[in-house]
Amino acid sequence: RSEGIQNSNVVHNMDELVKRSRELNSELGNGLLLVTPFYQGSEYTVGVIGNRESDGDRLVLPVKVSQVEGYSKNKILLEHVKRGGIPSGKVYTERIEDPALVSMLAQYATEIFDLLGINDYTRTDFTQDSNGGLHAIDVNGVPGLKERESYIATAADEAFKGQENGYSIYGRLISSVIYSAGKRFNLPVEGYPTLFGLKNSFFE
Repeated sequence: RSEGIQNSNVVHNMDELVKRSRELNSELGNGLLLVTPFYQGSEYTVGVIGNRESDGDRLVLPVKVSQVEGYSKNKILLEHVKRGGIPSGKVYTERIEDPALVSMLAQYATEIFDLLGINDYTRTDFTQDSNGGLHAIDVNGVPGLKERESYIATAADEAFKGQENGYSIYGRLISSVIYSAGKRFNLPVEGYPTLFGLKNSFFE
């Protein structure tokens, strides 16, 4: 729910950590607080659609997060922004040009998908440290799928551009999620106009 996410959460020593922890416990009620290193490198997000790899149908959509309206000075999407919505309703992504990085992000995201036993679709966020190492910072089990307002939808538009064949890429994206769920329950979903089988240009 993104509760308590503020600029003041970025601390630089133990005294600041203790002080801020006490403030958060006072604001939110005593409970467990998640304390992590603060990485200021590039941020990436990876959508995964499908189920177990053995099913033969799985889409992976890794992109770089290039801009988020509403970011604070520390590149944090603050609690009030997340609750109220990104001002323009838009998200901005960039194609990742490094094939090795694309492959690594895809591997990590699908391993997380399988390890957690996720079905149908998810989105995992990564950030990069100063040495280029990748760190998973969020696994979103039910990420937004709004057209032009979600990372997965904008990534799919880029990855499958020019392959509409009478159907919008967004429509195929939604059909892909429905198709994946239907297959798990042995429903008659064959023939849905999905993205499965199309050429994913992120892996060219």
